[in-house]
Amino acid sequence: MRATTMRGDLGRGGLRLGGNERRRHAARGFGYRPGLDGLRALALLAVLAFHEGFAVARGGYLGVSAFFTLSGFLIATIALDEHDRTGHLSWARFWERRARRLLPAALVTLAAIVVLQARWGIGAGPRFRADTLAAVGYVTNWRLAGSGSGYGALFAAPSPFVHLWSLAIEEQFYLLFPLAFAGLVVLVRRRRLAGAALLSAAAAGSFALAWLTAAQEGNDGLAYYGTHTRAGELLVGVALAFVLGSAPGRRALDARGGRVAFTLAGVAALAGLAWLWHVVPIGDPHLFRGVTALNAGLTAVLIVAVLSGPVDTVLGVAPLRAIGMISYAAYLFHWPLYLLLAPPRVALGSTGLFCLRLAATIAAATISYIVIESPFRFRLPMPRPGLAAVMATGVAAVVALAVVVPAGSPTLAGGDAGSFSSVSASSTGVGLLGDTPPPGKGRKPVDVRMLKEVRAVGAIAPGPGQPPATDTVLLAGDSVAWSMMVGFRYWNDDPVHGRRIRLDTHIAFGCPVGGAGVVRDATEHPTFDDCNSWRPDLPGALATSKPDAIVIVMGLEDLNGRHVDGRWRQLGDPRYDRWLEGQMSAVAGDLEAPGVPVLWLTFPHVRVKDLRDPTRQWQDIEINQPAKVDRFNAVLRRAVAGHPLVRVVDMAAWLQTWPDQSFNPEDRDGVHFTFDASGRVDAWLIPQVLAAIGPPRH
Repeated sequence: MRATTMRGDLGRGGLRLGGNERRRHAARGFGYRPGLDGLRALALLAVLAFHEGFAVARGGYLGVSAFFTLSGFLIATIALDEHDRTGHLSWARFWERRARRLLPAALVTLAAIVVLQARWGIGAGPRFRADTLAAVGYVTNWRLAGSGSGYGALFAAPSPFVHLWSLAIEEQFYLLFPLAFAGLVVLVRRRRLAGAALLSAAAAGSFALAWLTAAQEGNDGLAYYGTHTRAGELLVGVALAFVLGSAPGRRALDARGGRVAFTLAGVAALAGLAWLWHVVPIGDPHLFRGVTALNAGLTAVLIVAVLSGPVDTVLGVAPLRAIGMISYAAYLFHWPLYLLLAPPRVALGSTGLFCLRLAATIAAATISYIVIESPFRFRLPMPRPGLAAVMATGVAAVVALAVVVPAGSPTLAGGDAGSFSSVSASSTGVGLLGDTPPPGKGRKPVDVRMLKEVRAVGAIAPGPGQPPATDTVLLAGDSVAWSMMVGFRYWNDDPVHGRRIRLDTHIAFGCPVGGAGVVRDATEHPTFDDCNSWRPDLPGALATSKPDAIVIVMGLEDLNGRHVDGRWRQLGDPRYDRWLEGQMSAVAGDLEAPGVPVLWLTFPHVRVKDLRDPTRQWQDIEINQPAKVDRFNAVLRRAVAGHPLVRVVDMAAWLQTWPDQSFNPEDRDGVHFTFDASGRVDAWLIPQVLAAIGPPRH
């Protein structure tokens, strides 16, 4: 995210300076436009709200895309201005301006991150030193692209460096820009519209690459972090600069009718951006199928509106202008501060915590702007060799700190180094492994010890004085299956049911269909030890149980992908889908071995909580995206289509008919069923199981 880097030295859209500084650095061409600072401020606030987890800003990460487009416009505008005045663009002066503008605050940020990991363990771990070196070298985006992580990893495995991916892309752009600019102006000479056409074609090519990459591998990894897949958002801004730098573009801006039209279009563009930043979650399948291009286009329209009329006044109000002026440092500092100011170090509600984080971010950015950034940009003239030596010393100091300072103990945003456990007790007060709730609807109290019988013959069986079991059902799966056990007890307790059931179990908490390994729910962690033997022991469990029917439900830990073919892949990536389909088919084959009906339940939508960080909204925990569950269930249907004894039972669709889609706290903790809900689910399911069995066999 770093269109925020365009400030006073960028001329148009640069800083509002005072006194002699303003005269020395006055913008040429379009002049200073406070509305561009206001646009920066809005984009920054959207990102901050998104990182706080506010549902209203579920698409706030697109503020980064707006920064890209604004950066491209401002950089190209400066280059065109210099070329018009001097006949060329000085590469040395261009890179010097970028170094003065960007490096000092960035190096201070990296040094502070090293201290944070040593003192509080923020970002500590085996990746820390390599992450530091990647950030120093402005290649964080490629490091993340190689890991296969999407932007959701910002939350799932919080690192104080992750947000620097956008700065890396912009620095790579700045490194290449003078060379590309020189070639372009030679090619098109003064035909600015021809240059805009070529740039637009290049932008379209980048958007097409992003679309194709996402179609092959999903939104994560290369599609999200690749310089080539995100360059289109920058190139839209560069193309806009060429359009507005042409004679027709200038005339359109100056025409009265044009100003009215651009103002109306700007208002519509602002509304469009607000809508995108509100409704498009990080995993939306359309993100690279038009959303980023639309975001760039709307940003470009808004830039034109700022340059042509009243929108400049509206967006240029003092508070927004002030935030826009410090937005670069605010973006640099905010994420490490978010990780520092987190539970349990800070005990505040979501609103109070956001206010604290926002205040700390603005304070730190203001100090940086006054003490670090402005002096390097405006008040410390030095020859380029001296400047290079100072910058090189700063880089060496950060690298030395990262190597010398001992690594702290790793912690996550919630302050607890432990991984999320999908078998944790319900946060709603209706415990699944806690105290037995009072019996309801004539039910007997539940001995919760039976819920721990995750691999047992007769885990649930008719009690003393009840008729003997007529049917045996094997319940297999993960902790969702485990939370359904008590419903079978309720079924047996109800005298109206003529057939009683012995329930055998083959369950492993937090185990994916794809088997043991590293998984991602709210965090990344290895599966529990019990998962290592779930698949190998399944044939033996079936032989011991001799069931009349089998019920299976599992899949939570499959929703966020696995390592396949050497990289992390997620649902929607054809390679992962094929791999997962093969895993499901293998399990289905094992389940068919006894020759009895198999009912495989579709996996329900989930709302996983990060138990270490209660401020995180469920919408912004990547695993909770409904599209992931829907895709998983689609793969499941394909996988079992060739297994005649396996039938898919659509529990997910049935739960969607419940009030609140079954997410009432009295029904589920976001993943598992409460006692009462388990009874309701099994009262719906067991008749289907018995119908599949047919007449009693015992």
